Amino acid sequence: MQKPTEILWDTKYRPQTIDACILPAKNKQYFKNIIAKNKIPNLLLCSSMPGTGKTTVARAICNEMNFDTLFVNASEQSGVDVLRTLIRDHVSSFSLDGNEKVVILDEFDQASDSFQKAFRGFTEEFPSSRFILTANYSNKVIKPIRSRMTVVEFTVPESDRKDLIKQSAIRCLEILKKEGIPVSSNKIIVELVRNSFPDNRSIIVELQRYSTNGEIDEGILGKLVPNDDISELCAAMKSNKFSEVRHLIPAFASDYPNFINALFRKGEHYMEKNSIGDFILYLGRNQESANDVVNMELHISALVVELMGDIRWK
Repeated sequence: MQKPTEILWDTKYRPQTIDACILPAKNKQYFKNIIAKNKIPNLLLCSSMPGTGKTTVARAICNEMNFDTLFVNASEQSGVDVLRTLIRDHVSSFSLDGNEKVVILDEFDQASDSFQKAFRGFTEEFPSSRFILTANYSNKVIKPIRSRMTVVEFTVPESDRKDLIKQSAIRCLEILKKEGIPVSSNKIIVELVRNSFPDNRSIIVELQRYSTNGEIDEGILGKLVPNDDISELCAAMKSNKFSEVRHLIPAFASDYPNFINALFRKGEHYMEKNSIGDFILYLGRNQESANDVVNMELHISALVVELMGDIRWK
């Protein structure tokens, strides 16, 4: 039996088809229709939540439609020369098998401003080629590019949540079976999935981590901890422990957009329902001035003090 640490499972078991992807029903059907019609628009796949399948879907579409595909990580390769050489060479060259040319530009919202401005004319210069962009924050993609793309948001509707957790748990059990890792109860896997949902990549990473002893049993339940610091922040605010809160804030200050989005998505689960409205108002007012502050750590601290004083926690 191969040791579970020898190969990264999130790579080994990356879905190769849209059917195998864990997606909300509406998005999955949209992508299946693209494949069925054998006609793909230029796409911008967006989600501020990590591990929700943007890159996996882009690769799966190209795999199923047998495209001649170039993959570029735009956060690392965003010099204008990449457009003029690597990408231009790909889309302008002759495909030996006659397949359509596609370029996947991953993490496009991290591309330089000059790269984005230079790219916007590519869709018109090469109308027979297709471009699939992924982004965490669509507002960081300039408007002229967004207007040239079909935008698909990778959100998780509450109506799909239960089914998606079930799908993810089934996938985890299938992986464990293939790896020869026994599990004492399916309920353990459901709890592991819930702990990291909807981050499918993190779910598989955690599954592999807890499999290092060659089995999964009830012992992991006491070890499961939330996969981000938002839960820890909420617990500290609930306990009115400002010293603990202050210890967490510096990490959030380095990425305010991700912090405010994560707090908005998850914070309400830790408070009483009659406080959710005030919670949303506080977050809305805080982000209005976020671009103008001198000290982001102080800005977040002020928000936290307001929440600690006025929110009723569960």
